[in-house]
Amino acid sequence: EFIQLADPNISDIELKPVLVKNAGLEFHFDGAKFTSKEVPEKEEEQYVPWFIYKHENGGKSARLPFDHLSAGTQRLFGIYAHFIDVVKQGKLMVVDELDERLHPNLVRSLIRLFQNSQTGAQLICTVHDTNLLDTNLIRRDQVWFVQKRADHSSYLYPLTDYSPRKTERLDIGYLTGRYGALPFLDEDN
Repeated sequence: EFIQLADPNISDIELKPVLVKNAGLEFHFDGAKFTSKEVPEKEEEQYVPWFIYKHENGGKSARLPFDHLSAGTQRLFGIYAHFIDVVKQGKLMVVDELDERLHPNLVRSLIRLFQNSQTGAQLICTVHDTNLLDTNLIRRDQVWFVQKRADHSSYLYPLTDYSPRKTERLDIGYLTGRYGALPFLDEDN
């Protein structure tokens, strides 16, 4: 159902087995360092999702393999099951660039899963979409900024350091530089 929010024409998902030749590197961490070794090529059966699209006028359905979907639908499919598990189990989830390739309304829905959670699940994420700086979605004490310094290090600080008014538009305050954390842009180029 959630995938249908991204694409309402998806009516079902099938898993089809395919034989895949895998080779590459295997990584191990022994607590102090990472090591790697080459893994010989072997053939394995893996399951690949195929998406069934219903025809608007009741015509024949179309089936598309995962790699033929839009990047946004692929991303949503890849993370949604993790979101549900984390929310149900009351766990912590950390996601870099949650809004990458996703429609802003889908990102809002993912955030609301955590805001409405009765299990204590928590989400820590980075985003670039300033529309998410909305006090109808998140509390002011949930917003932190990352300011990149000239030496390429980063500094993390909360929005509450600025004591924004309850009626203040956080997105406008951010974009006008009130809270810092804006990229260094060379306007001459």
